[in-house]
Amino acid sequence: MSITELRLTPRRAWRIRLDNGMQLALGRLQADERLARFVALYPRLFPKPAEISASSGTAAQDAVAVPTITPVTVDLRYSDGFALRMPNGASPFKPSTT
Repeated sequence: MSITELRLTPRRAWRIRLDNGMQLALGRLQADERLARFVALYPRLFPKPAEISASSGTAAQDAVAVPTITPVTVDLRYSDGFALRMPNGASPFKPSTT
């Protein structure tokens, strides 16, 4: 993924748009740390299909989830995590069978 737009809003909050259309809301404070958290966790939460099929075990061993679509918006303004908004309100993760 690469950045196509980096914007500072009138409220002085940072927003990023990526080449796949995803938007990242970084907020006003600790933008570097929030972006680093996203970069570190995104590949584990949303692995590429090739990475899943190449794994030796199940997707659950290598990643938390196997989505079919990517988030529209990732809100990184939380101190201990982030929120995802998926297209059409879809769930970002497979439903649990337990």
